[in-house]
Amino acid sequence: MKTFRQFATFLGLFSAIILTGCISQQTAAHSAKGQLLQEAERYVSDLKREDKLPGYNSNEHGRLIASAPWKRGNVSYPASVFVRAWKEGDETRFCYDLVKDTPQSNWQLTRATHLDKDNKLIAQLFPQ
Repeated sequence: MKTFRQFATFLGLFSAIILTGCISQQTAAHSAKGQLLQEAERYVSDLKREDKLPGYNSNEHGRLIASAPWKRGNVSYPASVFVRAWKEGDETRFCYDLVKDTPQSNWQLTRATHLDKDNKLIAQLFPQ
């Protein structure tokens, strides 16, 4: 009986943690900052698909993570976002700096770098 209670308690806590994570991800996706980061990731994905992303071509696979230099508060413009990208099977990282002047304007790629696993510069890809 004691083991069953311990298991039930563990299961309840585990469920609460999982649900909290899902809720916070959904909330983040609907916040102004979350939407901005998703837009930036879509922009970089579109560049990749069109073979216009420095260091990547359309048939390569990997993952992207967008982040903003500011932690709290409302989004202000011009807005800067950093997108980090990793290719499958590659320990190096690509970093893309983006700027959006107004909520209605298009993203602009302002810088692209290729870093090794120790964050040392391999190449400045854009601008050259």
